[in-house]
Amino acid sequence: MIKVLWQNENGVSLLIVLMTLVILTLLGTALATISFANVKLTTNDRDYQSTYYIAEAGVNQAYAQMKSQVLVTYETRNNEESFFSSINDYIFSELNNQTYKNFEKSFSEQPKANITIKQLTNQNPREYKISSEGVIGKRTRTVEKVVEVKWVSKNAVPSIPSNVALIVRESVTLTGSAKINGDVQLLNGGNNKITLNGGGNIYHSDKTSRGTVHVESNYVDNVLDVPNWYRDSPKVVGSSSLFNLESLNGLLNIAPSSTSNTLENINISGNRDQEISLSSNSFTEKVSIEGSNNLDIHIGDADYHLVVDNFNLGQGHVNIIGSGTLHLHVLDTFNIGGSSTINKNGNINQFNLYYYGSNQFKLGGAQRIKGSLYVKDADIDIGGSGAVDGGYVLAGSSNLTISGGSHNNLAILAPNAFVTLGGGAQVNGIVIADRYEASGGNSLNYRNVNMEDFPFASGEPGSNGDLVQPQPVKEIIE
Repeated sequence: MIKVLWQNENGVSLLIVLMTLVILTLLGTALATISFANVKLTTNDRDYQSTYYIAEAGVNQAYAQMKSQVLVTYETRNNEESFFSSINDYIFSELNNQTYKNFEKSFSEQPKANITIKQLTNQNPREYKISSEGVIGKRTRTVEKVVEVKWVSKNAVPSIPSNVALIVRESVTLTGSAKINGDVQLLNGGNNKITLNGGGNIYHSDKTSRGTVHVESNYVDNVLDVPNWYRDSPKVVGSSSLFNLESLNGLLNIAPSSTSNTLENINISGNRDQEISLSSNSFTEKVSIEGSNNLDIHIGDADYHLVVDNFNLGQGHVNIIGSGTLHLHVLDTFNIGGSSTINKNGNINQFNLYYYGSNQFKLGGAQRIKGSLYVKDADIDIGGSGAVDGGYVLAGSSNLTISGGSHNNLAILAPNAFVTLGGGAQVNGIVIADRYEASGGNSLNYRNVNMEDFPFASGEPGSNGDLVQPQPVKEIIE
């Protein structure tokens, strides 16, 4: 009986089928598990890589906007300070804490890039760090790019030698205790070209040791005209690298700016102030201010040119409102009287005055202009307490006279002028002239003047190809 049951093969096929199904089921489950794991791994890797690409796209987009703004700003700014001020305003009001969402969805998730920008340095060139956090769902990756922004001077101003207070083409005369505290360069040497008498002398910029006169080597022995009793006369040394005065001639041919807008005449009198706002370069025939009134000119953070035929500031004040620069071009007559001021409470680089008329340009009394001055041809007379505060005077004048007052950090570039100091005038800065004469208790005291901020651009502007230099993108691993 047992043998019969053992030899009975009924149901074996069913058992084999069941065992096969079990094995196939196990294999299918394993394969499904492996496939699911692979799909999940691929999805995670895809999201991980996609998040990086979003972060990278964000930092590049912010960099592109930043670079574009730098190039636009460079075209409208004339000095380093206003350039970086405008750049910072844009970066920290428009780009910093920006979120970009202009990406296609990733499997129903909307990617985004969160941008933050940090300023790393304050000097020129200036460094900024752009950080971009890419986000897809719950995944994030962060990258950063360091960007260098550089101000390149637009001006073709030759380098002014250090410690030189006076550069003169033809002659120097100092009498009656007049002093030059700083070295002198005499470009056209000759016998008795430098006359010192009555206590007039040339000292080093420290005001204690003898000064130095630089001339061509073959004029060293005979250039001084000094009484025999003089002590501590300046040293005279030969030099082969004197300043090229003719290099300034190209700066003198400045034309009035073109304009796209015409304003009504501005007449202010009685007890009435007035405000105007500029949004483009503008022209008006006449500006007249009397009665100690104020004209407030709003320019925002831009540089604008205001062209005027006749400008009369009999008694009043012109105030520049904003962080940009106003360029005032006066074509015919310029009159300033009383204790009138222009840009009294502003920064030096906020105001530049261009005068093209033929009548003498005159400041006197307590009249003050805070900024820089260009005079095409007319003679210049600055007397009393009148002054151009700081800045630069560029003049094609034949005569420039300063009688009285203290003038700080002033660069006078008048290569064709006979420059005269009188009335106790004190000029702290540098003077470039055809001839120079001072008498009485006047002094010219060397001060280093930053010619990088010289506002009267000439020639081709500095290349803007090197304004922005990016470093490679780096990922931040936390």
